[in-house]
Amino acid sequence: MTIVNQQGPAQLPPVKYTHAKLDNFMYEKFGRTVEGPAKTRLMKVARAKFADEIEQSHAIARAGQEELATVVEPSTAMTNVVAFQRDMNPQLVVKAGEPNPYLEIRRPHWSDRGLDQRVLMPDDSVAAVEEMSWRSRPIVMPLTNQFYGRWQQNGSFKAASIMADVRQTTRDIEPRIAFERYGFKEVNGKVENITGIHQYTLTLAEAANLARGLLLLVDLATETADGTGGA
Repeated sequence: MTIVNQQGPAQLPPVKYTHAKLDNFMYEKFGRTVEGPAKTRLMKVARAKFADEIEQSHAIARAGQEELATVVEPSTAMTNVVAFQRDMNPQLVVKAGEPNPYLEIRRPHWSDRGLDQRVLMPDDSVAAVEEMSWRSRPIVMPLTNQFYGRWQQNGSFKAASIMADVRQTTRDIEPRIAFERYGFKEVNGKVENITGIHQYTLTLAEAANLARGLLLLVDLATETADGTGGA
C-alpha cells in the first residue's frame, strides 16, 4: 500500500502593514475604517508578531471589530454642520496671494484685478467687506494751471495730474466715476506727494451730465454752437 503524504497549503508570512494598507483591510472587511487613537491601537495589533498571514488577519479583524463597536457615528445634523464649516473656512481667512472671494463675486467686466481695493484708505490695517471696491484702469491728464509739478532727480519734469476711473464698492448697485487730483507741495524744504486731493465721486448719470455741461461751456467760451465743445 502506498502512503501519500498530504500537506496543507503553504502558509504565507505576515504582511507588513502601513496606514494605507490597514485602511484598505478595514474597508474590505467592514466598509469603513477608524482614525485617531483607535487607528494607533489597531496598527499596533497589525505589527505584532504572528506565525502567518492568516493568524495576523484574524487578529486585526477581531481588534477592528472591537474598535468599531466603540465608535459613535455622527448624526446627519452634525455631518451637515461640519460640511457647512468647511464651506465657510475659505471666507474666514483669505490667504496672501489668493483671489479675494468677496471681490470675485459679481466682478464687473471693466475692473482690473490688479487695482482692487481691499481697504478704504491705503494705510488701513482693518477693512469692512462692504468698503472693498473694484476699479478700472484710470485715465490720467496733466494739470498745468496753479498746481505744482516736480523736477525729478534725472532732470525730467512730472506734472500735477487729474485721474479718473470707474469704481464700485461691493455694496453699490451700480458703478461710479471718480476724479482725484495728484501733485506735489513743498513743506519745510521737503517735497511731499499730494494724493487723492479734491476727490469727487459721481453716479453715471451725474458724470454724463457733467461731461455734456463741460462741452457746452467750452462751446460758450469758444463761441461755437455745435454742442460738442469743438474749437
